[in-house]
Amino acid sequence: MLLHHGVQFLKIYCVSGHSEILFVELPAVIYPDKTTVVGQEVTIPCNSSNSNPVNWWYQRTADRPVQELCVNGELVNGHTERFSLNPSNYDLTLLSAKWTDSGLYSCVEDTAFGTRHIVRLIVRGTLNDVFYRGTIVL
Repeated sequence: MLLHHGVQFLKIYCVSGHSEILFVELPAVIYPDKTTVVGQEVTIPCNSSNSNPVNWWYQRTADRPVQELCVNGELVNGHTERFSLNPSNYDLTLLSAKWTDSGLYSCVEDTAFGTRHIVRLIVRGTLNDVFYRGTIVL
């Protein structure tokens, strides 16, 4: 990652054809960590600067797969019950946080060189929130 005037740029390499390489830098806005408590509603900012829809992704930890939450401004099936999307700025609201919702959330404006917004969500709770009938809930 490169740092320029407080904005990080992610390097993305795309190979087209057999020998051409295209180098693209997407600006990334890294927001401060967002902290909430189990069961609370929390809004994760995207602050999209244009009217183009966004895509939202979630990754709990680096070794876990990335999950799509929203594609082209529409929540993906399976996430419509727990999330809502603000149509004016595409901020994502988690209606009732679970301990397992902790992780990295990122939204990207659906343009050729859209800005990536990244927030780390930390959900705090008690041991009762982590353990369910003697089983660790991860």
